[in-house]
Amino acid sequence: GQFEAMPEKLKDPQWHPDYGNQEIHPPAGIVAVGAGIGQMGGYYDMSVGMVGGMAAVLVPYLFEWGFPTWAVILLPLALGALCGLITGCTITYLKMNSWISTFALQKIYQTILYVVTDGVPISLGSAKFESFTKFGNMRVAGIQFPILVMLVVYALAYLFLRFRPLGRCMYLLGSNAAAAQICG
Repeated sequence: GQFEAMPEKLKDPQWHPDYGNQEIHPPAGIVAVGAGIGQMGGYYDMSVGMVGGMAAVLVPYLFEWGFPTWAVILLPLALGALCGLITGCTITYLKMNSWISTFALQKIYQTILYVVTDGVPISLGSAKFESFTKFGNMRVAGIQFPILVMLVVYALAYLFLRFRPLGRCMYLLGSNAAAAQICG
């Protein structure tokens, strides 16, 4: 609900980010969709930030290893899906509490990131990453492409939650299985 008001809020110095540009960050908006859907079911994923970090760190390595731009876009998404599968399996099959499971995975992913980067930030500012950064800065009808992707993800999430049986069940379930059972 509050994401739409962020452009106006970012004009106020109190809302300026500690680091980086004062603009909407579409990947964070996309991640919020997935996290929000899980939270509707009473599941909390503490590892989301580190999964995003691992996906971001994978990008320069893929370029360095000679992968084409389309693969550099898809492979980090596949890494995120794999991490989501691992998370889902720990919760579903190992019957672990979602908060504890994802907190532990967050620490594992954080360690992997630290070992891979030696704790040093990686920049995509050099010319060899231009095809990737150009893709992220591309505009369609004056709107940044990542924002359009975010809007498509929002629309797909809405359609899933509104019209698919599993999506409707997630609305009904919330965090109270007993209440959902009574409601049918």
